[in-house]
Amino acid sequence: MPQDIQKLNNRVQFLEDIILKMVKSDRFVFDRDIEMGNGRAFIFGQGQNPTDGVKIGRTANERIGFYGADGTTQQSAPTYVGLITISGTGDDANINTNFSRLESWIDDVIGVGNTIGITTS
Repeated sequence: MPQDIQKLNNRVQFLEDIILKMVKSDRFVFDRDIEMGNGRAFIFGQGQNPTDGVKIGRTANERIGFYGADGTTQQSAPTYVGLITISGTGDDANINTNFSRLESWIDDVIGVGNTIGITTS
């Protein structure tokens, strides 16, 4: 019987040590990979005030990578070089319209990147 109590005490101490390593006053700390089951999801913003949103990382110099790529810090938005204008009418005017649309689309993509924090202007 005393051996059983000692084994139980050892198990409790082992579990307490794991919990103390993981649980901090303001966060959980994982020093291993986290694996999720197929079809599972991260669910954000369903707490007391769901309008606050969720942040991944606290500063721009924290690194993150996707799909096996090495982590990288927050990237600056590309430098705007200006729209090239071709003088003329007909096909030249159509080219200008298409470049203008492309430029607008690129600006939108960069804007979304800035909004969600992937890039910064």
